[in-house]
Amino acid sequence: MCRLFAIRSEEPVRVNRAFAALKNRSHEHKDGWGLALFDDGAPAIEVSVKAAHACHRFDELSMSLSTKSMLTHLRLASQGDVSERNAHPFRHENWAFMHNGTLQNFDERYERVEALIAPDYRARLCGETDSERCFYLFLTHLRRFAKPSTREAAVALAHTVRDVVDIFDVASTAKERTTTNFVAFDGNTLLACRHGKDLFHAFTGTAHFIASEPLWPDDPWVAIEEDSVLAIDSSLAAQRWAFSQL
Repeated sequence: MCRLFAIRSEEPVRVNRAFAALKNRSHEHKDGWGLALFDDGAPAIEVSVKAAHACHRFDELSMSLSTKSMLTHLRLASQGDVSERNAHPFRHENWAFMHNGTLQNFDERYERVEALIAPDYRARLCGETDSERCFYLFLTHLRRFAKPSTREAAVALAHTVRDVVDIFDVASTAKERTTTNFVAFDGNTLLACRHGKDLFHAFTGTAHFIASEPLWPDDPWVAIEEDSVLAIDSSLAAQRWAFSQL
């Protein structure tokens, strides 16, 4: 189980309040942290295998960083060792992607999901995680659209969830089910989908926040509905679809 946090805002937002809350949670989610910043176009990725509460760099960013657009991830490893190649967010071109959850029976069935990934994306796999494979499967679905609209990007994410649930939960004897909370962003469209884990959204009038749980008490955090996609476009308009609509 990992922790997710994302910002999409009209004006730069200081991250100190969110990072203080995330730092507290990193005692449990101790297998590194990562972020993707989009303020200069293509995402700039920074990752660490240190727990956020024990990392001087995380403290530096907490004190100094303001941003309009960011993904932040705290990792509790379920697949793959604790290394930078397995750290979130993952990046390809303008897209960055992070995951909270686990594909059950992954070691037994990972080849089936890899077979769905376009060959050129499959060749880019460098780690052992289920999450990285979900990312390239999402990009494979996204490729069906020449210039994806916000809704088409949401379709690609919903289809990614459907594919992995079909592969890893059908005829499964595991007590736990596959969980796929994904957040993806290309600098224009921020996508968040919920399947199997809590995920929340807050909007202040100028800034959207996505988080695995409410990180502070003074904004109206609303639970994203199970099996749905929330999309925030370049105008900061929010749209929501149930998977059944996509």
